[in-house]
Amino acid sequence: MSTQKLHESYLNADEATLELLLREASDRIASQVELLVATDTRSLGLLSVSATLATAATAIFADKLGVAGAQPLANAALSAAILLVLSAAFAAWALRPVSVAVRGWDPELFTDDIAQRKTAAQIRAEMLYHLQQRISTNVQVAKFNARSVRISMFFLALAPVVALIAAGVSANS
Repeated sequence: MSTQKLHESYLNADEATLELLLREASDRIASQVELLVATDTRSLGLLSVSATLATAATAIFADKLGVAGAQPLANAALSAAILLVLSAAFAAWALRPVSVAVRGWDPELFTDDIAQRKTAAQIRAEMLYHLQQRISTNVQVAKFNARSVRISMFFLALAPVVALIAAGVSANS
């Protein structure tokens, strides 16, 4: 629906409908913010685990590099470290500062509406339009962060598999 039609549809709504929609939109934004905070928590956990394991794998690689008979372990550690660093990087990316739309309004935003003598219904209709914009923005941020978290989890899960393959290939060569 076009921006103009969306705004017009809100202008045509009665007071009870506007109140219901405002309450629902506000609840939706509150839920989105909770979801984004949960994603940050998950990302922080992934970052901690991935970075710690990457550090350990790098230390093992450095310790075993050049040691006779330890080449399979060194290769496994290096392979794991690379994937774990990638996992940590994607988890960190999901933690980057982003603009999140939250509930509520600054009162100063309504000074023009008051000066223009807009009705409460007109103001509510405009609020609904802006709430929909906020919801859409939060959806995009959540989708992007979720994708980064999934990629981080993929690299984290893949690290031991690749390490075992690298160790096996090294041992057989």
